[in-house]
Amino acid sequence: MKRFLIAVLGNSDIKYKGSYVDKSNFRERTLELLGQAEEGTLELGSLEFPILEALAHFPESRGFERFDETLLVYTDQDPPHFSDTCHLYKLFRLWWMSKKDADPWRNLGTKAPKGRKVKGQPHDYDYCLNFGKKLAWQFGKEVAEKESESKFYVSLTGGTPALYIGILLGFIERWKERVIPVYVPRGSSTAFPLNVSFALEREKLKRILRALVMAKSYKSSERLLEENQDLVGGNQQIKELINSGYMWLNFDFQKSASFLNKAYTGIKVENRSLAQSLIQMVNKLKDEKESYDRTKQL
Repeated sequence: MKRFLIAVLGNSDIKYKGSYVDKSNFRERTLELLGQAEEGTLELGSLEFPILEALAHFPESRGFERFDETLLVYTDQDPPHFSDTCHLYKLFRLWWMSKKDADPWRNLGTKAPKGRKVKGQPHDYDYCLNFGKKLAWQFGKEVAEKESESKFYVSLTGGTPALYIGILLGFIERWKERVIPVYVPRGSSTAFPLNVSFALEREKLKRILRALVMAKSYKSSERLLEENQDLVGGNQQIKELINSGYMWLNFDFQKSASFLNKAYTGIKVENRSLAQSLIQMVNKLKDEKESYDRTKQL
């Protein structure tokens, strides 16, 4: 299995002598630092990359050795914008080369991080979604076409929300459950995984399941649950409720009530009044059917 990190560079990704670089003149200031680094007049120890450092620690906190490759997305708008991160990318790449064998920076891969340029407006959601879709196909084809088990870790910290959300959605559309969003809380030195793609798949399942139940297709609902145990987590209450509906549809109110009673204890407290009403209704139907059956026998 190969693991790839995709992160957007932003104006909070670098500190110089303990302070964040001036965001109102970020492009020019990082160009100055890059020039000094290339000339050898910049003390590399004066630079910090807090978000990238937290992401570099992520593999060891999750029990794997390192990312196989890191892709950094940077902006170089046309016309140039004061917030562009193109020089930050070059500066970090040069800095990483001096740290590539040290922990935690070695965890970003065996080769220097690759880059992808964003020429358009990084606040434009439509543009960023299209960019994310193209990136997911292009990058995936380059690095993981033959790797059926590859995983893509998409950082949701750094850069604009439009850009990293566009990339996340593009990767989820292309790679589905193989995408793992990663987030670094403000001020934290630790990155955490988020189950966004899992939640999206689960919401999709819930919509389909709801439609089947509304159509009284209880057997299809039960089959759908069995085929998606990884998403429902073996939720027995849902199965009991579906079985209750199936028995109700077939006028077996006694079994319908039995399934409802089994599901009741696992139902959230705020929903129990509704469950009680259903149980009372089914018990009433059961009693009426039994009374009808006795009358028929007379």
